[in-house]
Amino acid sequence: MNRKLDVSLVMEYAWGVFKKHWIILSLFSLAVMCVAVGVSFLNPYQVPAGLQGEELLMWYLENGAGYYAWSFLAAGVQVVLMAWLYNEVFKRIKGVELAFNAGVVLRYIAVSIIVGIATYVSALCCLIPVFFIAPRLLIASLYVIDNPNMGVGEAIERSWKATQGNVITLLVLGVIAFLITLLGVCCCFIGVVPASVLVYIMMVVIYLFLTGQVGDDTDAEAQEEVSFVVEEKTVVRD
Repeated sequence: MNRKLDVSLVMEYAWGVFKKHWIILSLFSLAVMCVAVGVSFLNPYQVPAGLQGEELLMWYLENGAGYYAWSFLAAGVQVVLMAWLYNEVFKRIKGVELAFNAGVVLRYIAVSIIVGIATYVSALCCLIPVFFIAPRLLIASLYVIDNPNMGVGEAIERSWKATQGNVITLLVLGVIAFLITLLGVCCCFIGVVPASVLVYIMMVVIYLFLTGQVGDDTDAEAQEEVSFVVEEKTVVRD
């Protein structure tokens, strides 16, 4: 039987973790943003301003391969940094050291690519399918971070099963995450970093709820690994 997500509980846990770790995780998130922006800024194949029509086409014919190669490199760097940041969030929530190596990164990238393609194709078909497919694959990449030896196919399959019956709740949490990010942008971009940290934490907490590692019906085996600090007291799930 799949566990049912509760929006208020997810936000309570996420906020409790955020209050304890927001400073260090914000520094990590800021580093990720700076590196990602830096790699994009250093792209030697910047499209010259003012090019139009035939001139723009000729520029792409001459420089298109380098331009897209650097763009893919920048995207790859960003995905790797996201995997690392998720690993740091897991580490602070669960209180245990998780393996983070080349194998984990490669599987994380593979899952991210597959999920991205599936989401893009479903969006091309119609907006309605993407609202039901994207939530079902939401935590696939997190399975790889939390289970370093798990294969790509198994991570996607488990995400599909774990999210069954929770699509609407996940969409609501997605809207909340969007509003948090928007609020961060509205705060003269100063709030973007802590807002992004809270969203990362929400994602991990959603995963932990759906995999039975937190919650009132937590599996006994999973309880042994997870502890949270909520408000002023420590809530230990063991």
